[in-house]
Amino acid sequence: STGVHIFRWVFTASETNFTGQHVDQVRIKDIKLMGTVTSATKCEKCPSNTVSTDDRSDCIACQSNTEILQGLPVLMCVPCPDSKYRLPGMKHCEDKLLCQREDFIELYAERCNTTSFYQKLRPTVCLGDPPAGNTVKCLPCPTGTIDDNGDCRPCPSGSYYSLGENSYICKPASPGYTTVSVIHFFSEDQFLSNEVSESFVTTCTGTCNQPGWRVYSTQADSGIHFGEIESILLMQILTDLDYYETPTISFTLTLKPVPGFTDTGAGHSDSGIEVFINQQLQNVPFNFEAGVQRVVKNIPLPKDSKPAIVEWIYHQSEFDTPAIVSLSDVRVVGSLRGGATQEIPCPAGTRSANNRCVPCHAGTYAPERSTQCISCPNGTISGPKASVCEPCPNGTYPSNLQNLCKASCLYYHHLTDSTFNLTSLKGVRQYVMPVIDAPYEYYEIELCDRYISEDCTTDCTESSYIFGEFGDEFPRVP
Repeated sequence: STGVHIFRWVFTASETNFTGQHVDQVRIKDIKLMGTVTSATKCEKCPSNTVSTDDRSDCIACQSNTEILQGLPVLMCVPCPDSKYRLPGMKHCEDKLLCQREDFIELYAERCNTTSFYQKLRPTVCLGDPPAGNTVKCLPCPTGTIDDNGDCRPCPSGSYYSLGENSYICKPASPGYTTVSVIHFFSEDQFLSNEVSESFVTTCTGTCNQPGWRVYSTQADSGIHFGEIESILLMQILTDLDYYETPTISFTLTLKPVPGFTDTGAGHSDSGIEVFINQQLQNVPFNFEAGVQRVVKNIPLPKDSKPAIVEWIYHQSEFDTPAIVSLSDVRVVGSLRGGATQEIPCPAGTRSANNRCVPCHAGTYAPERSTQCISCPNGTISGPKASVCEPCPNGTYPSNLQNLCKASCLYYHHLTDSTFNLTSLKGVRQYVMPVIDAPYEYYEIELCDRYISEDCTTDCTESSYIFGEFGDEFPRVP
């Protein structure tokens, strides 16, 4: 339509209750309008490391390991020399430095009678051959598993991974104890090349040089990227619905410089990491210092029949010095998979049974490390999962199930410390004079054998007593 059209971009920042979190922001760039009355009157120069399309309608970036060849009438992308490289976001091809140990990852194809091999991390930004491999008779089994005729298997239910006299063994849980399943990812003892879990998925948006994180058996990192990117690592994990406590996840994060890249001095103030569980932001500080390990412990995971989804999202600003975030020592306690690495006592209010801590039902109790629930003594009650039984208040007595108190015909007056026997008043009708223009009513005292209240379990008070009821079961008289 004719006339002036107005475009508005409205940004609303998300709310967070955590300190040290990333301040939400949006950058708008490369706005392109077509079909307008006013248009460009001259050709604009393409941005750095981009060339125009054949029809001169747009600019496209040079691919990895190519750069613009200067001095030609028409700019074009040409390959970097073999001794150089360029990644998206870099201005020019840079020299490849000699490879260091951190440019490779050590892996094994087999566990026993095998020699390791070093795989060069992608993208290749260095020159040099990999180190010689190490020959071993057998690799140690990962934490939480033991050797079973050459295979590494988790301990069976009711036992846990423990160090014996000469090796790790599966030790039965003690009476009153249970074991909890723990699964590990990206730990130093996971060398096998086929141990990369199918639980992980990675993506990337922005000027990405690769599809996202680099995921190996012993480590994962956000990858080498230049410019504005968001590199995402997603993990799905099933938690044990029978685990009596809340499942948790712990992990270690480290910010490292990009190998061979000169620090621009811009720092990392706008770059950092966010952690989400089922799309809920977690209390993990966004920024952290390069080279310093950040250990994050015991973030709660939901108990659900559906997998919990954990996301590590690395945000890198185009104004910051590029860096890499590495993820290691991921540990999920209370997972459906994995092996038990310790025994833990069943808490008070539960008993051990079939390698589970089973809650005690109302009317019983259990101290810590119990193998059975104990019936409450006479004159006391308890709710579910009780560690002790509580006496009924004066003037009340326990129900048959000993799960709540019932009112007797004895009324205790706490101000005078006196007890009154109201048995003779049971069922007595009291004639009450009415208020003006109101009908006469009868009331009946019904204290005996009544529950203190319908929903009363443990928090019962004198104000909960039922002394009588108003109702239509008694005749009204004029």
